[in-house]
Amino acid sequence: MKRHSRIYTGILLAAASIISTVSILNQNALAIDDSPGNNLPKPRNPIPTKKADLIPQYLSFTPNHLTDDVSGHRAQRVRINVKNIGNKPIKGTSVRVRIRGISKNAGVYGRVTKGNYYRLGQPIKPGKIGQLSLLLPLNTLKHCQKVSVHIDTARTLQSGPQSVFQNDKKTLVAHSTSGLCKK
Repeated sequence: MKRHSRIYTGILLAAASIISTVSILNQNALAIDDSPGNNLPKPRNPIPTKKADLIPQYLSFTPNHLTDDVSGHRAQRVRINVKNIGNKPIKGTSVRVRIRGISKNAGVYGRVTKGNYYRLGQPIKPGKIGQLSLLLPLNTLKHCQKVSVHIDTARTLQSGPQSVFQNDKKTLVAHSTSGLCKK
């Protein structure tokens, strides 16, 4: 009987110790705060959402570009400089663009790492500048004209939350290769 009594007393002491430890842990869990001297671990920051997000920055054009030397067809070659403000590279070769109400497909050009030029289909890395290139009919753009530009209208190039499409529309000044605009 004494033996059973000692075992029973040991179990009770162990149970009391566990209950006391759990109580202390619960109190500490409730004590998480930002006060200086709090040595408890802080919750981790959430993992950032992956997004590929372009914003239009600059528009330049060649006013009278020869597109076909056999037929003599001419057009305005337009380049829109875009910046990837996301944390994921932009990959693609074509994107839908609207300039002054005219919708066209534009080529997507990323900067080549070794060299100072852009290549069709080259990814536009996070924080870097790329170009969208397209042809418009002659006399669509005038030098120093303010122009409404909307990129990725079909929503096929950028990825991530819906917010990546909120900054795709902007009014830019059209810069001809013939000179700078007066302020």
